[in-house]
Amino acid sequence: MTGPTERRLLARAVARMRARIMAMSCAVVGGSGLLLATLLHLVREGAASSLDIALLAHYLPGYSVSWQGALLGFVYGAAAGACIGGAFGW
Repeated sequence: MTGPTERRLLARAVARMRARIMAMSCAVVGGSGLLLATLLHLVREGAASSLDIALLAHYLPGYSVSWQGALLGFVYGAAAGACIGGAFGW
């Protein structure tokens, strides 16, 4: 049988693992979402007419509605998703 200290240690390990899993999954979702949103605007409307998503450049340094901006947006989305998911899982 497991004692109360072993149960507490196990509960802490599971909680840390749960926070990491939430951080990783939200990072993938956040990064992919911003990547796909940028690419869809780029392919459908072109960079000149997609002013709504181009406003993210005010909050995300270096971001633009371009192929390079889509990759940078993936990084920013993954970082934001990891922070939010980790905090939620913690």
